[in-house]
Amino acid sequence: MPSTRKVTFNFQSRLACVSLKFSAYTDRDVQKVSLSYDLEIIPALMQFKPHHEVEFPLNAVDKEAVAKWIDDRIVDFVRTYFSMGENEIYLKDQMVGDPIAHNRFPKAAAARTLEWQGKKLYFVGEETRREFAKQNKIPVA
Repeated sequence: MPSTRKVTFNFQSRLACVSLKFSAYTDRDVQKVSLSYDLEIIPALMQFKPHHEVEFPLNAVDKEAVAKWIDDRIVDFVRTYFSMGENEIYLKDQMVGDPIAHNRFPKAAAARTLEWQGKKLYFVGEETRREFAKQNKIPVA
């Protein structure tokens, strides 16, 4: 009779819901063991490898190969997870621009902010915030 073991990790970020599942299961004849990796990202706004599987004879499981397979899947996951934070489709509502440096970056990465004419402005650093204040004659502390 086949047997299955699994572990699921759920991550909730401000960009997406992420579910990572590792499973181990045998075939019907209990001769082989399969390991699987399943990654689900909702919303899926970028390409990534959602599934990977490997199989070993149950009586000759190569522990080093299993460890390498798991390590490779974890690295795949980390790369995918962090690339969400660099993907402008995910970040479109989170991207802001520094009016002095003229670059765009995630709102959460702003080093400084400033309220001006009813708007919140975001800056990459104290230097650009001060320059903006100077150009617009705004006293800053």
